Amino acid sequence: MLTDHPSYTCLSDTEKAILDAALTEFGRAGHSGARMQDIADRAGINKAMLHYYFRSKDRLYEEVLTRVVESFMVSIAEAIDSEETFPAQLRALLDAYLRAHLSRPEVVGLWVNENLNGAPVARRLLDPEHGARGPRRLLCWIDDAVRDGHIRPVDSVQFLITFLGSVVIYLIGMPMFSTFRPELAAGGEDEIRARVDHLYSLFYHGLKP
Repeated sequence: MLTDHPSYTCLSDTEKAILDAALTEFGRAGHSGARMQDIADRAGINKAMLHYYFRSKDRLYEEVLTRVVESFMVSIAEAIDSEETFPAQLRALLDAYLRAHLSRPEVVGLWVNENLNGAPVARRLLDPEHGARGPRRLLCWIDDAVRDGHIRPVDSVQFLITFLGSVVIYLIGMPMFSTFRPELAAGGEDEIRARVDHLYSLFYHGLKP
């Protein structure tokens, strides 16, 4: 998620290893609990080299979260642009957002820990007033669909909260939810499609004029 997008091809192998390791550690322990030594060990480098590339834990944390947010923004734009109709765009968004999280489950832990800490970095990165295009793209997408009569009038911010939360809570609660359906824990293709189909049905039929 952090280093496989074409826009990040300029990163060195060492930088990629550091960011990958940092995502794992920050997702597991949060900003306060993660240790630079553990990140260096996971990346296969010494701590001095880690500090050479990223001077402090704060700087590394912000870089990781920035790249996670940017990656999701790219996924959102690509999903919307890949389809012509609102129903197809909705399904594409659900599918892309769920698969992006499943590809790096540590991101869920990153979101949880960041929000438990008051989300100081995420709030800045996601603030439309400071140039964050991804959230604004989703909000405008909903507002445009309402204006054009594709969906009924709906609060776009409430939709955004419900949309994002429906995927994140599914992954946070997987250990518990799999008590009722053990195959959920495997996260196979059938379960992914079933979740996307279920959410699509709920959202689309709830939004139809």
